[in-house]
Amino acid sequence: MDDHVQEKIALRDYSRVFLKRRWTIITVFAVTVVTVTIHAFTATPVYKATTRLIIDKENPNVVSIQEVMAVDASGTDYYQTQYKSLKAAASPGR
Repeated sequence: MDDHVQEKIALRDYSRVFLKRRWTIITVFAVTVVTVTIHAFTATPVYKATTRLIIDKENPNVVSIQEVMAVDASGTDYYQTQYKSLKAAASPGR
């Protein structure tokens, strides 16, 4: 029972301090809210995006070394075509 009485006294002490300093507390709270609001509306938004582009060509079923060499020779054309396609898509005119 003694703990309950002391708890009530502590709460009364806190409420008395709050009431005594209420204008200081309200002023600090209002200044903080106004400052954060002004900053939120005047700050320049910064967006960051990242992406990863992987151009993979499916590997054909290679049976002989001649087919492997033919795939390597045509692989350059494939990547050049993909590069040109991406460059055209990224041009500002589109």
